[in-house]
Amino acid sequence: MRPLRVGISLGLLIVLGLAATIVFRFFVINYVTIPQDGMFPGLPAGSRVFTLRRPYQSVNDVKRGDVVVFTRDVGGSTYKYIWRVVGLPGDLVEVSNEAASLNWHALKHETVRKEGQYLIVREWNGDVSYEIAYNQMLDRSEPPPIASMRVPGDHLFLLGDNRYMAEDSTFIGPVPFASIVEKKIF
Repeated sequence: MRPLRVGISLGLLIVLGLAATIVFRFFVINYVTIPQDGMFPGLPAGSRVFTLRRPYQSVNDVKRGDVVVFTRDVGGSTYKYIWRVVGLPGDLVEVSNEAASLNWHALKHETVRKEGQYLIVREWNGDVSYEIAYNQMLDRSEPPPIASMRVPGDHLFLLGDNRYMAEDSTFIGPVPFASIVEKKIF
């Protein structure tokens, strides 16, 4: 009789553990595969990261440098994108070629290395730093877009780390806070 109780208890623990894992996976943590190179060099295509679902209570919880997943409707379909937060509500953001500024202060850049056709640069945005890439082999007949805007309330200015290869806020404008669904945690 005793081995039967142990077996039932063990089975119940396994079922409860699996149920807790499933709930945790679908409501708290997500595992995302990066589909393209818009976040190269830190997150090249094929990278896998863990994200926290519903990471913010309000736009005031978002920090510059956070890497967020947001949804966007394109042609009647909803897609997920992953970009880095550069500007918060009220910030004046200017992006032109390889220069970016925030509230009239240029974001500090330091060349780190050359990697194939990419120039890899460390960028500082306040206390946060990260690597970004500039494709040096692009056809320069069509220059990258220039952005100059004050970020509206409840919106964020997001940039891909692969600055010439990301359809980010320089193309689509500021992103509504309500469309942020996840935040990269590691």
